Amino acid sequence: MHNSRSISIWPEELFESKGMIQAGFTMENPNGERVPLWYRVPERYRRYLTKGCEPFVLASLFTAMRTKSDLVVHGEVSPIMLRNLEDFQAAWSLWRSDLYTRIDILADIERDQISPDNSKAISSFSGGVDSCFAVWRHGHKKAGRKNQDVGAGLMIHGYDIPIGRRETFTHAASKAEILLSSLGMEMINMEINLKQLKENFAHTGGTILASCLMLLQGGFTTGLIAGGVSYSDIYIPWGTNPITDPLLSSGVFSIIYDSLDVPRHIKVREIANWPEARQHLRVCLSEDRSKRDENCCKCEKCVRTILNFRALGSDLPPCFAHDVSLAQIFNLILQDVMFPKYYQAILEDARTRKIKGTWLIVLRIMLFLNGIKLAIISMLRSKRNQVRRLLASN
Repeated sequence: MHNSRSISIWPEELFESKGMIQAGFTMENPNGERVPLWYRVPERYRRYLTKGCEPFVLASLFTAMRTKSDLVVHGEVSPIMLRNLEDFQAAWSLWRSDLYTRIDILADIERDQISPDNSKAISSFSGGVDSCFAVWRHGHKKAGRKNQDVGAGLMIHGYDIPIGRRETFTHAASKAEILLSSLGMEMINMEINLKQLKENFAHTGGTILASCLMLLQGGFTTGLIAGGVSYSDIYIPWGTNPITDPLLSSGVFSIIYDSLDVPRHIKVREIANWPEARQHLRVCLSEDRSKRDENCCKCEKCVRTILNFRALGSDLPPCFAHDVSLAQIFNLILQDVMFPKYYQAILEDARTRKIKGTWLIVLRIMLFLNGIKLAIISMLRSKRNQVRRLLASN
């Protein structure tokens, strides 16, 4: 039985301007409002752009689930993806039953696209620890039987750097290109306006990445999402995760959540001797997004990564303009229960290498204080979720 509400997806013709080729679609909401959504890549990648609507379905999925609206797709969609997305929706509607409902996806044509004559992979790439490790590991064939032939990294303007910050993105992309070229890989830059949908990015991160990667399925058969968690610290629900990311695959294009077997501190250890990474690593999550092309050395992620290197006995990499102080360590505010594990790993690395210093004492104190705060938050969150489930059941 279908919902009485529906969202229509209308694919648009390719449009070229100023050396960029634009692919996109119009989302028509139940109230008749039409929202234009687009992706832009350099014109030379036109041949990679898919003729299917799979990227558009992924981009629209959370909006449809949130508004309890079926998706009506006026184009071709992979039947295997449609099957996968039933499980994807089942997971998210159970994890966040207060926000999302399972919906139907109705396509004019159910058919997989023609697979390219290669087995190349493309990896999401930001220039951070996770994405650097992913391409470094596959580039050096250190992933065993899971190794992929990564031909390119995809850097997305409009993902962590707002589309209005062109100069910031250009500078960050220049660093990414140096990193990828040192491994013999191509860098593809893409610009998107998908955040115009104003969905919860903590939930939609994976579908946005998969949508962008799948848009290029005419040139690749696999899309790697550089995973941010490992088996030791899986956090659910989170927008990109090893449970539901693979369910974003189609019949000819696989989405892989990469590096699930490697904790973050091990990733830092592995890339610590990669000269280009030491020079151009970009991890910053500064609140001032106009400065995210550099590491601020102040935000939690910058401080944590600097301490990762310090615990290895490594000199401060050139990508960080200055070291962190004891006061910065003491004043760290950890936002979620998954973060203490990252710092416990830093302490363990320092212990293993017999690293000494006052900073380790301060780090332990910070973890203790944050542990109390997070325990209280966790208790309150548990009570809130109980109320949500009670309300949802009524």
